[in-house]
Amino acid sequence: MLPCYIFCCTAFMFYPRSSQSTGSVIQGNIGSETLIHLFNHGLTKHLKKFLLICITKSMLMSFPRQLVIYSMLVLFLPLQAVSQNMNNDKMAQPKKNEMRVNLFSGLLGLPELNYERLLNENSGLGLAISVAAENKELMATRALVLPYYRMYFGKKYASGFFIEGNMGFSFEQQPNYNWSVWPRPPVQYNSGVYYGLGSAIGVKLENRNRLIGEVFLGGGRLFGDSYDGGYLRIGVCLGGRW
Repeated sequence: MLPCYIFCCTAFMFYPRSSQSTGSVIQGNIGSETLIHLFNHGLTKHLKKFLLICITKSMLMSFPRQLVIYSMLVLFLPLQAVSQNMNNDKMAQPKKNEMRVNLFSGLLGLPELNYERLLNENSGLGLAISVAAENKELMATRALVLPYYRMYFGKKYASGFFIEGNMGFSFEQQPNYNWSVWPRPPVQYNSGVYYGLGSAIGVKLENRNRLIGEVFLGGGRLFGDSYDGGYLRIGVCLGGRW
């Protein structure tokens, strides 16, 4: 509405005056010069006054609303920015915990569960625990605990090709056969814990859903009078990262 008032006021103020009087009379004997004089000195003053009142009233009525809106922006925009930054940091922060199951070792009768804590994008510390599923007559190793350290060389966070160094603790029950007596007595088993060192190489892959797949191959040697003399470090693992 305000532009209309301004347009009308401008039209009245700059309405072209006629320099010649024709002497013709419009209805009511009012000449053109009299009509123009009335527009410029009568209606124009009232319109100017009316526009001034409207503009002042509009500013006074809109000021509280503008103040409220400005206050809400001042209060809520910083909170929104902080919340957005926290969400971005949370999303950008890498996941550093992994849990994996070794499917291949389960086929060999020694199921293995792996937990790894990622230290940074290039390294991680982990622990693998295996428990024998076969009886002691077929497998002397009853459990195997392997703490390990890995170095990663991939482009993604703690992924790609890696090298592993590990230390093995083997819990064994060694059979003790007595061949000097016939008929042969029941086999006796000697329990023992043996430790050793080993290494492995492998590849780890991660998809967008934080699912982990890896394959590795290696082994280690046990010191002392271990029945097996060493351990095999081989696996095809599936798991997740959180």
